[in-house]
Amino acid sequence: MADFDPAVYYVMENEGGYSDQAQDSGGVTDYGITLAFLKSIGKDGDLNNDGVVDAKDVQVMTRKEAERIYNKYWWDKYKYHYIKSQIVATKIFDMSVNMGAHRATFLFHQCVNKFNPLHGHADDHEITPSFSKIVNSIDEHKLTMCLTSASVQFYKNIVRRNPKNKVFLKGWLRRALKIPDVFTLKKQKDE
Repeated sequence: MADFDPAVYYVMENEGGYSDQAQDSGGVTDYGITLAFLKSIGKDGDLNNDGVVDAKDVQVMTRKEAERIYNKYWWDKYKYHYIKSQIVATKIFDMSVNMGAHRATFLFHQCVNKFNPLHGHADDHEITPSFSKIVNSIDEHKLTMCLTSASVQFYKNIVRRNPKNKVFLKGWLRRALKIPDVFTLKKQKDE
């Protein structure tokens, strides 16, 4: 099954560091984790333990804390470890971080439905053991290409609906078109 460490390394490379852009609806961000998200997880988001979740918590967040949050609130919560292909698991994890877990998982189910229309999970927002068996039977390259295409369409639709987001489109498309490299992922796993 897929491993968290190479997947989070890939996500961290895509997310970069501290950002405080007025156009970003998530607010101040570091390692891809927004202030809005930290607020949504309550006490776990109070990284400086001052009793308030605010921009200071984003500013003091360490990479290790970000990885802990990604592990607990994305990787484990959405059960990406059920996926056998490290490339597919990493791609869906990255999509989830960038566009939201529910949207990414919905797109994932739509892609799986293209290759196995009888699986009956097209509207689900989770990865179950039975669903993962179906996922694991699909060619990882085909599934990754479908996820890439679905991501591109999703980001273009965001800009179509709200043109002010055009400032983010180039970066979103670059990320959507990026395919996790199996050799880099294996190297990260082995380190």
